[in-house]
Amino acid sequence: MSNQYEPNPITAAVKYLEFAWNQALWSQEAIVYKSIGHPALDLIEEIESSEDIDLTAAQISDIESWKTNVVRLLEGYESEYLTTTRSNAEQELYVKYANAILYKGLLIYSKPSFFINCTESVERLAIQKKYDTQREALRMTNDEAKMSFSDVEALRKVDGRKIYRGCVLTDNHLSIDAELRELNNVGDAVNQRKAWLPDVIANLVGMSTAGVPFGEEDSWEWDEYFMNLGYKRAEELAQDSLPAPVQTPQQLSQRPNPRPGPGPANALPPSSHGRPNPFRPTQQPTLTSKEGVKTKYKKTKGNPPGDVDFFEYDLAYNRADSRGRHSGKTLQMRGRDRNSGETRDAAIDNLISKGLLPAGFQDLNP
Repeated sequence: MSNQYEPNPITAAVKYLEFAWNQALWSQEAIVYKSIGHPALDLIEEIESSEDIDLTAAQISDIESWKTNVVRLLEGYESEYLTTTRSNAEQELYVKYANAILYKGLLIYSKPSFFINCTESVERLAIQKKYDTQREALRMTNDEAKMSFSDVEALRKVDGRKIYRGCVLTDNHLSIDAELRELNNVGDAVNQRKAWLPDVIANLVGMSTAGVPFGEEDSWEWDEYFMNLGYKRAEELAQDSLPAPVQTPQQLSQRPNPRPGPGPANALPPSSHGRPNPFRPTQQPTLTSKEGVKTKYKKTKGNPPGDVDFFEYDLAYNRADSRGRHSGKTLQMRGRDRNSGETRDAAIDNLISKGLLPAGFQDLNP
């Protein structure tokens, strides 16, 4: 008869992984919320002290309630004690996982890296957490009957979010297709941003409830930040190719020397205007036109091509990005187009068609 107190590796792994996932999310929220909460708090205090703005009794009540909550949240995110306490609790759960694994005579797997975007909706985050943690639990409790320890560890060290497509340890109910079905069943909520501010506060400070300043919905800095960290939505991951099978050193040594061939499939597309590749645009200032419109995409737009006016180029670039949105590209896809230079190429095409750049223009100084 088995010991009723015998540790269960899968249970211990799931408990650890769920806490670790929450900890990764909490760490991100601490960074993002401070960038939203502090400015919003300053603006609210300016509004309260202004003689030009008359607040209703209901607004005053909502403001006081929100200020109490936001101060408490900010103190929690900035607390060294709370940060240390959470880190210690995560380590304790990892030790319990390790003990359960050793009890079964198995090998202990390293801690995972989770790629999360905390500005996504709570519905999308809940689904990602479920699949991330359960997929990792299967690998961290691997008994090597189907796959070796070293091969599993190699898969877990691949950059970006892991979906383990094609891996023999991935059950059908944890496949990327299963995740997509669950996202689809939830509906449009998975495509919304997380609400960080109440409606009343957001309207007063000129932001959306997600903390995005009005007019900057398509160029919010946090979208680019998480994309650069390697975050992708499940819909994008599903379009990526299958991972190459993991090979042992012995298998690699037996492979013939490869002949020179075409470049890697994921290389950046060549520019139609001779732009240097990889694309390293010159960061631009944020200016305001005489019509009162602020320029966008300062990090990816690059120098105005040729002798084109700064604001004329900004308009062409924004139109090129908008065409991507109207063609059905997701926010992340359009972000990749901006970072790779494809959006700049499209803007230059538009400027050539309008006669503002000569045909055959060479984009040598982005």
